[in-house]
Amino acid sequence: MNKQAIYHIPDSRYCFPTGTHELVLRLRMAKEDRGCRVYLVSASKYEFYQERTCQELSVAYTDSSFIYYEIHLTLTDVRFAYIFQIEEKGRILYYSEDGVTETYNFKESFYNFFQMPYVNANDVMPTVEWMRGAVFYQIFVERFRMGNAKKDTSYLTMKWGEIPTPKSFAGGDLWGIIEKLDYIRSLGVTAVYLTPIFQSVSNHKYDIHDYYRADPSFGDLETLKKTCL
Repeated sequence: MNKQAIYHIPDSRYCFPTGTHELVLRLRMAKEDRGCRVYLVSASKYEFYQERTCQELSVAYTDSSFIYYEIHLTLTDVRFAYIFQIEEKGRILYYSEDGVTETYNFKESFYNFFQMPYVNANDVMPTVEWMRGAVFYQIFVERFRMGNAKKDTSYLTMKWGEIPTPKSFAGGDLWGIIEKLDYIRSLGVTAVYLTPIFQSVSNHKYDIHDYYRADPSFGDLETLKKTCL
């Protein structure tokens, strides 16, 4: 068994709520370990030592290196604690926050079980059905294309095509994206994912200081609406 490939972290794409009492858990393992059986040992965090349930996960996804075991749960208590039990040719191993071990001390499990402390309704992201089959194209707006040659270009610090630096500005904008929408569609893309477009002093715009205004170097809100059509 490739123990280094085994991976899980709570509150991530490996553990997330789909409803106020619904939870999806995933465990990653090496592709060559597909023959292993994986079980979820779980309970309310306050009952874990005394009473637990054991449910088998199934293989949901594979890629070139890993397999992903998954289980969908309906919780009666959202203060949820769990570990994984892995069976390989009659051998039983446990996977907790201490990693892979041959034994597990349930009496002291409070120190190392995984847990979802509480499912808050605000943390539940409803499934958007059209996104299941969407093909996304991500655009770093400042680097994609400059479509408006008449705008104020006094902020530019590099010529288009030069090697960029973390703080340089080339002039990409929303007009450039609009000009290339037909090209993007021709690639089979059905959804565009933009890096932040709101007002900010950086080129990447992740340090936004006004969420109600598009950055002037990119365009305005009307230009953004045209980008979304």
